[in-house]
Formats: sequence, C-alpha cells, structure tokens
Amino acid sequence: MKLRDIITEMSDNIIPQQRVRKPSKRIVGDFTTTIAGIPCQIVVTHAHKQPASSSSRHNVDSDWDYYGYSEFEFDVYDRKGYPAPWLERKMTDQDRKRIEQEYWEKKDNYDPY
Repeated sequence: MKLRDIITEMSDNIIPQQRVRKPSKRIVGDFTTTIAGIPCQIVVTHAHKQPASSSSRHNVDSDWDYYGYSEFEFDVYDRKGYPAPWLERKMTDQDRKRIEQEYWEKKDNYDPY
C-alpha cells in the first residue's frame, strides 16, 4: 500500500464527507407593496437623496446640487422572495414613483428607538 493511499484512507475516516448546499435564491425584501394589485417585495439596491442647497448657487458644484435630486434603484421579488422579472414588466411609471415615495416615507419615519 502506498503512502498516498494510506493518507487518503485516514482522511476519509477522520473528516466525514459533507454535502455542500447551494445558497438559496430567496431574498427578504426591504418592504412590501403591490404592483398591478399583486403583492411583492422590494429590495432597494441604491438610494440617495441630495437636498437642495441653502447657499448661493455659485457656491455649489452643479445646478443639480443647488436644486436637489434623488436617485433610487430597486429590484422586485415575489412574496416568497424569488426574483420576479414578470412583475417588473407590469410596472408603470406611476408604480415606480409610488414605490420610491413609499421608501422615502418609511426611511424618513424610521425610529430605531
């Protein structure tokens, strides 16, 4: 018996083989809402709100910084937490605005204590 075979046999006895599970594709959303009357979860991937500047417009980098703006990106998941591109295709511009407004309201009213 070769040394390699002995080491392999010993390691099989010491370290049991374990089945590696694939990670779940399920996601827990940041908040729930409805799209076209269908309940779903929203996962916010990027959100930034730049408030309007109170200083002179000559002291800011751009007109966007002076007037203020918001950036908002999200993904849609079904109630079970799986990606729902079919539901994303049903979204209207009005739904997108409503979801963004819901997010900012929840974030502004959030009180950890």
